Amino acid sequence: MNIAKFSKEVSYMPVSLKDSRGNSVLQLVTSDRKLIDPEDMDVELSDSFNYFRFTDDRWPKESIEAYLSTKKEPHLLNVVDKVRALVMELLDIEERFSLFIALWIVGTYFFLRFDSFPYISANGERDSGKTTLMETIGGLVPYQLLTLNATPAGIFHVSENLPATLLLDETESFDREILSLINSGYKKGGFVLRAGGKTYNTYSPKVMGAINTVPAATRSRCVEIQMLRAKRSNLPLVSSRHADMAKIRGKLFRFALISSHKVESIYQKIQMPVFAKNRAAEIVRPLASIAEYIDNKYGSTLKDELYDFFEHYFSKIEKVSDEVFYTINLISEELGDEPFVKINPALLAKKLSMRIGGDVTPTAAGSLLTRLGFTKKRTAKKRYYFVTRDSIEELKIRYQLPSQVSHNDTCDTQKGGVRV
Repeated sequence: MNIAKFSKEVSYMPVSLKDSRGNSVLQLVTSDRKLIDPEDMDVELSDSFNYFRFTDDRWPKESIEAYLSTKKEPHLLNVVDKVRALVMELLDIEERFSLFIALWIVGTYFFLRFDSFPYISANGERDSGKTTLMETIGGLVPYQLLTLNATPAGIFHVSENLPATLLLDETESFDREILSLINSGYKKGGFVLRAGGKTYNTYSPKVMGAINTVPAATRSRCVEIQMLRAKRSNLPLVSSRHADMAKIRGKLFRFALISSHKVESIYQKIQMPVFAKNRAAEIVRPLASIAEYIDNKYGSTLKDELYDFFEHYFSKIEKVSDEVFYTINLISEELGDEPFVKINPALLAKKLSMRIGGDVTPTAAGSLLTRLGFTKKRTAKKRYYFVTRDSIEELKIRYQLPSQVSHNDTCDTQKGGVRV
């Protein structure tokens, strides 16, 4: 059971405070400005989970005291501006990502109010700033776990007990079990079933770092940030900004308990732009709701800026070349009613050459399958790529292709114009 709660009646978030002996004591801070022992709220705690590891020093004591004495809402536009400035100071990334990251961080404080919450995938070679991005986000979210060697049990135990953001580095080493678990935690209600019929919640914000892009099924749940080696040589250490981050966290904790229900009301009604369909709408909606709340209150134009960012982002990833389109088409035909298929890149190359009227080599076909996120296997005699029905369906969603792709379909006739 997750120890945080957001509802119409009462909301609360866990903190750990020091008692007179200096020991950490777990408490709940409520939306009606009370500090309560979890047992008094009938909150069932897991004896095996170390809450203090995640809640110690996350919400500064002086900020908690200020919240308990007055219900003044923090100026959220100012907070977002400070987060954006901090992101640009600590990271050498394109400025257009700063608003997305800032709103995403705000959303991690009350993601339980949304039906789904997008992941972030940071891709780039070694020393390109992936870990720095994770450390920056980790310093600004309410609760976080940064890990290089995630296990399935570790992921679902954290998600089950706390609304923590999981910072998962080196995800290229993850096996199918971990990736399946990650994919299930994109939406509220996602769970994993374990021995004895016990289910564990997997829904939580996640940031993934990898040298290469994550598999297609996971990628469709993400906003990808391509990390490059820093051009600036004077980037400050994340640790040098911990005091500023603590102040920001204190304000966002307060906002989550005071006003996040107003963001939820917007989330239930907000209309998505034409470029945000299917999964794209699920990615955009939570952050657009936060932006609209800020715009309504302070007269800003964050939602327009956010939409410009996403329209540019999706215009790049939704376009599909003839090779990609016909690869999805051909594999769909090979699948038939089967749950998976083994694709020989040499045979695929021949079929692609006939479909697109060019000369596609087996090497090029193999590279395309790898780029689409399929796993390469080898036997003593040949190599093949293992493709599941689920992964093909994820690609159809990603590229907004019809669920039934016919032999006669072409890129030119797809809705939205998906030709590169």
